[in-house]
Amino acid sequence: MLALGLVLALHRVPLYGVETDLIGEYIPAARELRAGHPTAAHYATKGFGYPLLLAAAGAAAGGDDFLGAQILNVAAAVAGAACTWWFARMLAGELAGLLVTLLLVLLPAHTRSVFEAGTDQPAFALAMAATCLVLRPGGWRSRLAAGSIAGFAVITRYNMGFLLPAAVIALARSRDPLRSYVAYAAGAVLPIGAWLVTNAVLSGSPFTNTNYMNVAMALYGGTRQWSPQVAESFHSLGDVLRFDPMRAASAIGRQLVTNLGRDLGQLVPIWIGVGAVAGALVLWRRIVSRPEVVVHWGLSYLTLGWVFYEPRFALYHAPFYLLAAVTLVLHVPLSARVRAAAHHELTPPRAARIAVIALLAIAVGAASARAVHGRLFGAPFETRTAGKLLAADAPHGGRVMAGKPHVAYYAGMSYLPIPTAGSLAELLQVARRERAGWLYFSQFEIGARPELAFLGEPGVRLPGLEPVAFQRLQEGRFFALYRLTGDSVAAGQLAGPTLEAQLRRVRERPDDARAMADLGATLIHEGRARDAIAVLERGGRIAPDDPLLPSLESFARYEVGDYDGAAVAAQRAQRLSPRSWAVLLQLGRVRIKQHRAAEGVDLLRTASDRNPANADILVSLGTAQLATGDVVAAQSSFRRALSITADDTGLRGDLARMLADAGHVDRALALIDAAPATQRAPGSDLAGLAASLRARR
Repeated sequence: MLALGLVLALHRVPLYGVETDLIGEYIPAARELRAGHPTAAHYATKGFGYPLLLAAAGAAAGGDDFLGAQILNVAAAVAGAACTWWFARMLAGELAGLLVTLLLVLLPAHTRSVFEAGTDQPAFALAMAATCLVLRPGGWRSRLAAGSIAGFAVITRYNMGFLLPAAVIALARSRDPLRSYVAYAAGAVLPIGAWLVTNAVLSGSPFTNTNYMNVAMALYGGTRQWSPQVAESFHSLGDVLRFDPMRAASAIGRQLVTNLGRDLGQLVPIWIGVGAVAGALVLWRRIVSRPEVVVHWGLSYLTLGWVFYEPRFALYHAPFYLLAAVTLVLHVPLSARVRAAAHHELTPPRAARIAVIALLAIAVGAASARAVHGRLFGAPFETRTAGKLLAADAPHGGRVMAGKPHVAYYAGMSYLPIPTAGSLAELLQVARRERAGWLYFSQFEIGARPELAFLGEPGVRLPGLEPVAFQRLQEGRFFALYRLTGDSVAAGQLAGPTLEAQLRRVRERPDDARAMADLGATLIHEGRARDAIAVLERGGRIAPDDPLLPSLESFARYEVGDYDGAAVAAQRAQRLSPRSWAVLLQLGRVRIKQHRAAEGVDLLRTASDRNPANADILVSLGTAQLATGDVVAAQSSFRRALSITADDTGLRGDLARMLADAGHVDRALALIDAAPATQRAPGSDLAGLAASLRARR
């Protein structure tokens, strides 16, 4: 109860991050389950385990689903801590169990997951319970319970699937393996089978999920420009791995090797990580005598972190590392000299060992307090204020466009995400098509769409947007609310008012370099690159360490044909942001124009290595390779670009013309012939281009 009271007192508004999924996905799914009308939209990457728990918790909380999620999270944390004590006690004794549990609840990753409601704590508690039931001696009832809990863990978070093969190996050491297998399998089939049937009804297939998209983003780079292309190019995990097998294999191998270091430095503090490694080395004979324990950790390690890493995903590993470190401190024999020195003091050796762990716990707790304070201090309180205003303005609901679903949650509305790319005119088109009635803009939305930062200013009036409210809150927070009129607004209608709003913002904030960057980007987009250069140079003098300003200046100079100046600006941006693939792309494009294509190839190949599924980079790389005379490499780059944007017949035609103009008509025709038959149908642009190229040949 104390933990719940602390969470409820300190955490009153859902945070951005883990609780974005809670507000945007899980709570709507739970409400649908309570209403008896689940939809496939909320289960693209997960089963219905957590929504079922959340539906029950929300009902118990009187319909307050966020409160229900907090109660469920704290209850799961208590259960997970109890199972951790059980786990450590089984393997190393009562005292070790207590100390391991103490350290666990104080870990920053664990403490954050207690405050931030999501699947982390429930999945951890279920996994630890299933593990304990499998490791302890027991009859068929115990195995049935272990299988049921493991199955529910899997449909709560798919990567908990490691529990099933780990149990198979653990149960092989039981007194009656066959009976244990049957009981465990029967238990696991119940929740997993129920979900597979439900998924088949909802989506048409029991195995439908889009987790391969997350894998693609992790392997090949998750940029805003690439995201739409991913949706068109990848349809399964096999597609993802086949796209660039060598890169995928090396990335996965590197991740598996380096994740142990992350576990031992991020999941647990480094000093505990060092103790865990030392404990494993010193106590290796005891460890290998329990292979079923090693298998549970090993399979979870392979499953939980083979593509990307976050400490909260690896929470299951923490009891293993803590147990190794605690066992080292408690049970490693001391030398005769150390024992003699300890007996001369008032503190007995055992008490001294416990004191060491207590000091570690204090240090870990201090780190957790700092981490949690930082997260809670940044809570988006403005979303609650704006949501209540919206609820009063539109009591019958509606749809609000925002960067996160929080304001929609508080307004009792449905949520439409702000597009991650495109112009303001395109944003309004999406809003009109999706029938959104309001637009919410705050410092978060500015961070995601800085070019639209002028919408976060008071008094902004634009076609299609009517200002409803603007408030500045404490700690520099603010928000702006707009009513979307639903009118059809052309880009030309917005150009003048948008530019005026940005000019006013620059006049009111003469030292705001980011405002100048946004104005410069708009001027470039409006075909006024020469005017943009002066603005961006001024901004660069104000903020000489901001790579965005010289990067935009390079674009502007490129547009006016000042390629030498564009190269200088791009090199300055590269010095400020050496890991940026976008800067490398820009500099590579400039080198092509400077007739230094060989340098361009090197730059663009590096950019492609950093973001391999970006078609723009591949097209530029192919252009540079063609300029150096490496036609085979250019054709390969073009084909890879087209594999990402398979439906872009215009791009295929442009690339074919490029090859033909360079004197490679046969290769141009081969590129066209590789297009889908629908794109080469009689009367199509590609068919006409192919006919003209054959005539030239």
